Amino acid sequence: MKGVFSTDAVASQDRVAYWVDTICSTYVQLECEPLTQGPFAGHVVKHALPGLELSQVRASPQRVYRSPRGIARSGERCFIVSVQVKGRGLIAQDGREALLEPGDFAIYDSARPYTLSFSEAFEERCLKVHEGRLRELFKGADQVTATKVSRSSGVGRLLAQTMGAACQQADRLEGVASGAVSDAILSLLAGGLSTLSASLPAAPSALESYHLGRIRAFIAQNLGDGDLTVDRIAAHVGLSVAHVYRLFKSQTLSPSEYLWSERLARCRQDLSDPTLRRQSVSQIAFRWGFNDASHFSRAFRQHHGMSPLAWRRQALPA
Repeated sequence: MKGVFSTDAVASQDRVAYWVDTICSTYVQLECEPLTQGPFAGHVVKHALPGLELSQVRASPQRVYRSPRGIARSGERCFIVSVQVKGRGLIAQDGREALLEPGDFAIYDSARPYTLSFSEAFEERCLKVHEGRLRELFKGADQVTATKVSRSSGVGRLLAQTMGAACQQADRLEGVASGAVSDAILSLLAGGLSTLSASLPAAPSALESYHLGRIRAFIAQNLGDGDLTVDRIAAHVGLSVAHVYRLFKSQTLSPSEYLWSERLARCRQDLSDPTLRRQSVSQIAFRWGFNDASHFSRAFRQHHGMSPLAWRRQALPA
């Protein structure tokens, strides 16, 4: 699904107001200040993938604010990633600043104030992801806001290239393919953010990695068991529950969070599978260990910012 917004057909005196409405509907509640006296111009192309929103932006020099007032008006919490394509952009949040040149990217959090400054005409690609979905893969996002991932980083280049290709092909993707592209973009994002020294956890030892592998394998084999608990997992691998929790301290998620994350991931895959179109959302949820349809729907929305049915409609358009 694609949306196109442009100031080209808007009267000059109304363009800034139109642009503010556009960026608020595309991202979050924002305030915008043009930085030149000449005619203002802006263009956004918005694409939707399951659980993600991609957009391509071209615009005149401007400064954009996410203020406490805007945060109060909009309770939505998401992370936004900016990949600079042309010109330069400055992102400021949490006392940090990231000056982005073409190929660089950085992340910022909609739940806290930030400023975006573009002193020249610019182009960028943006990724909007619900905070729960990103935290499944990368827990330390709060520590790396407004921190540049350089274009010289291999994973940074891959993310920029993949987002560019996804923008070009988004309208041709559906079903399992659209979900796979969504997952690939998020994995590259998490990989790029994890290269920042402030976010790197201590690496597990060889013995810890061995036990983590056994735990993950047991969870994968028993995801459909609605009675699976951390206690049962610990008993199976011959460790105490406290030991299992200590092992996961070096990981993005706790043991219970990892279990729910894996179940939600399997549900996402099935909701995107056209061969399972006739199965109800509840059937899919129960197959992967959820015992209550309402609880599943709440958990899914909390992690992905949309209901399971909305996810399926995005992945499998009629």
